[in-house]
Amino acid sequence: MAKNESIFPFRGTLGKMVFTRGKYGDDVRAKRGTYKPVTINETLKANANRSAMLNGLASPLYQLLCMHSAYYRDGTAWARMLSALRKAKSDNRVDLLQQLRGMDMHEKYLMNRVWPYIPSPQIQVGSKQLNVGMQACSAPSFSKKIRANVYRYHLTAYFLPESENQWQYDTAYTEWMPYTSYENAYDFCFDKPYGNGVFLLVMKLEAGDERGALGVMESVRIGVFEVGEY
Repeated sequence: MAKNESIFPFRGTLGKMVFTRGKYGDDVRAKRGTYKPVTINETLKANANRSAMLNGLASPLYQLLCMHSAYYRDGTAWARMLSALRKAKSDNRVDLLQQLRGMDMHEKYLMNRVWPYIPSPQIQVGSKQLNVGMQACSAPSFSKKIRANVYRYHLTAYFLPESENQWQYDTAYTEWMPYTSYENAYDFCFDKPYGNGVFLLVMKLEAGDERGALGVMESVRIGVFEVGEY
């Protein structure tokens, strides 16, 4: 704050300035209620607009992922999703959503730690269906402490039609398989929307025993498996 060393003991308001005497001498300050207009540069405006667009794209998908993953996710999933989308070099929906490939719904329980050789999908896009062929080259390996002896996996296909923001989805899953089995090949067929758009394949890998699913955090892995166009 500027100091007023004038020999004239003026106190009061002069124009937009206020002259006062305080403990540490004479002071000059701007009149209360005055302000300097703040201008937002074009870069900040562009960043704000892009953030709004990314939130609008991600929010409906995130709500579906939360519904299907239940409590098998952590509190960082939303932030990690937005962080991944921001890495896209363009705002094209396909480019944006491809950044989610390989994202796990829980940072601690990662898919590739129990199934390092995840089956590679053979994808065929038909006029009415999306066909996904799966052939594993190894069985998953969960922690021995959960005492699982069987496993299965679900595939959920999420479809986002072109020029829309309403996701559609379809789910299919395998039967329970023993830990020693991985030779089975599976063909999944998903009904897809009419026209063009983008799809995400989300895998849920689940361990169980003779009674079925174990239902504990260590027994489930969920992640975005593949992203493509239809």
